[in-house]
Amino acid sequence: MTPINWQSVSPEITRILEKGAAGIAISESEASRLLSEATEGSAWQALCAVADKRRAELVGETITYVVNRNLNFTNICVYDCKFCSFAQSIRSEAAKNETLDELLLKADAAVRLGATEACIQGGINPKLGPQIYEDILVALRGRFPGLHLHAYSPFEIWYGAKKTQRSAEAYLKVLRDAGLNSLPGTAAEILVDAVREVIAPEKLMSAEWIAIIKTAHRLDIPTSATIMFGHVETAAHRARHLGIIREIQGETGGFTELVPLPFVHEMTPLYQQGIVLSPITLNQKLAIYPVSRLFFQDLMPHIQVSWPKLGYKACLQGLQAGANDAGAKFGDYTAPATFEKLIRHIGRIPQERTTLYGYVNRERDEWDGYSGAPCVPVELDSV
Repeated sequence: MTPINWQSVSPEITRILEKGAAGIAISESEASRLLSEATEGSAWQALCAVADKRRAELVGETITYVVNRNLNFTNICVYDCKFCSFAQSIRSEAAKNETLDELLLKADAAVRLGATEACIQGGINPKLGPQIYEDILVALRGRFPGLHLHAYSPFEIWYGAKKTQRSAEAYLKVLRDAGLNSLPGTAAEILVDAVREVIAPEKLMSAEWIAIIKTAHRLDIPTSATIMFGHVETAAHRARHLGIIREIQGETGGFTELVPLPFVHEMTPLYQQGIVLSPITLNQKLAIYPVSRLFFQDLMPHIQVSWPKLGYKACLQGLQAGANDAGAKFGDYTAPATFEKLIRHIGRIPQERTTLYGYVNRERDEWDGYSGAPCVPVELDSV
């Protein structure tokens, strides 16, 4: 590692980093300053080094990952979120609804490959009816009683509650009784309404997302926390979002991890309409990991990199700059052998986990068998 030239780091950035290094959570304004001013040169090196040391002190050298499968039951959505390249109109040739039998077949294949979690989300498709959310859970729970069902964003909860004329609390109880174990904290994007009005004007507003998340936590339904960034928001907006997540976590303790999701601009209306002209730099994307580590300290021990959004090489950089969890998938599935190879490449210790961060310890012959395929060759210098 190249030695840090601290003399070229500004006194204010140095002060903030020293504060974080001492285990004192940095403020929103300090996080904003790091996100905007510490992404190049010696300041960037110092930020990553301090956060990585703090990560080692808080969670050690283990990098966790979960074996899961995404079950997207429909890509049809009637809402116009300008950051989205997933949704299709009902008339699109690419429109797709999965039947319960198809979902069960995919879940069965995933379980055979060692999956302990199914992540279930879809577009908002009124043709399916709100009962679909409960039906999917009942079907999966009946067939796979031990599979963790990590299902439905707060937006889907909001929609289902509205369509069934229930409160969010009553609706969450129905889903919990049907087999729901935890919620993905997606649909958060940036929890600043001025930003949401540009990127997702038809979606639920910040207060509604916060209310559903707090309700889930109150019902002992844990959730992840996400931030989708790198579009029209500023560093200050990102810091405010992190501040809201920290406030909720301090109140409920219900978040399992923070999952930053860098915006992928290709094929989105934001890019096609010229609202977002170019993506932020790689260092600006990666800065969310070390800044989050210093911002949350031990309040949010687990910070996850996103293979689908960043690719392998950049994710390994994030894991050396404050993050400690490798998440789950690259696309639909990454063999555990591939995760382990990548993690050991940076001198860390791979560990399979459950959704709620319990360790999964398999016999070696079982581990070798359930990967389902040889380790994927990865040329790190070319990804």
